Amino acid sequence: MSQEQTAKGVGDWSRSIAETLLSVYSQNVLPPLSEDDFQVFKTHKGPHLTAAVDGSSSVILKAPNFIVGFQRVLAIIFDDGNEVDRREEAGAPIFIRKPDLNRDFLTHCKLIPRLTNKVKDPETVLSLVREAKELEMIESLVSDLPAGSMLLVDGTLMPGIPHLENKMADILGIAEDRNIKLIGLSKSTSLSLKGIPLLPHIQYWSNRMVHKKKWYLNVPVTFGQDIFRGNNISSRPPLVTAVKLHPLSQFVFRADLFPGNDPSKYLGVLSRYCRDAGYPGYPYPLVKVHNEVAITKAESEDMVNELERTALETGMSGSQWRYLIQDFHDILDRGT
Repeated sequence: MSQEQTAKGVGDWSRSIAETLLSVYSQNVLPPLSEDDFQVFKTHKGPHLTAAVDGSSSVILKAPNFIVGFQRVLAIIFDDGNEVDRREEAGAPIFIRKPDLNRDFLTHCKLIPRLTNKVKDPETVLSLVREAKELEMIESLVSDLPAGSMLLVDGTLMPGIPHLENKMADILGIAEDRNIKLIGLSKSTSLSLKGIPLLPHIQYWSNRMVHKKKWYLNVPVTFGQDIFRGNNISSRPPLVTAVKLHPLSQFVFRADLFPGNDPSKYLGVLSRYCRDAGYPGYPYPLVKVHNEVAITKAESEDMVNELERTALETGMSGSQWRYLIQDFHDILDRGT
């Protein structure tokens, strides 16, 4: 294909996509928003003890028929903003083979008895193992933290997988019994209705209606329960909101809250931790736990080097190691 043909083709499809993207902000496709949909709230005093949980997983070695992954989960506990304790799920390499996805998965995860037929790649298995480990950490914290504490989770409180939904329902029950203020905050979300992503739509209209204010929007009340159609959710799902936690924040987040509580108080307390100059509108405890649990490139390279060294020590030749991990795509991609 010539460059002229490519340029014309790009022009045709780019216009079509651009017009579709512009419809994200239309008030004619989704239920129209009004200023009354945005509940403005103030910062509130709250519990001194706050814990934040996050997990990280990474493929450190990828071969055509297997991967070696690494995952870990970290919780940091703060008292009035100062770190006082931490809990860590000791990270460990995870070996996942394509022909044995289910067996390798069950070696590392006990919450789900069997993978569904939709899971066909090792990377998805690695993510599921991390999600299950995160739930185990969250459960231990809602059981052990002093009553009235706040627990922040990186991500949704609606896993969308039946057995994980059941575990989350148990966790929500414990949180309710012990008055643990459980909040799941998602940096990104796939929430959509009629093919339109909701957060960009909400953020655009909020800037026209409640600019430079802290607010939340009750998503299912505003847009209806259809946004959850097709998802596996528990009989008592969390309240899903869109929230802006600092007047100057450039981002709107999804926040899942325990149902039956006043979101203004929950989010008003959470906003106390969202004044960091580097990340206005995002809770500092989640910033810290995210940065510390992340698996760095240097760590991944060290683990690969250690695995290769051990393989050679156990009798594998250099060529045998290379045959296992080589992929001709890597050679072809150098020329593109």
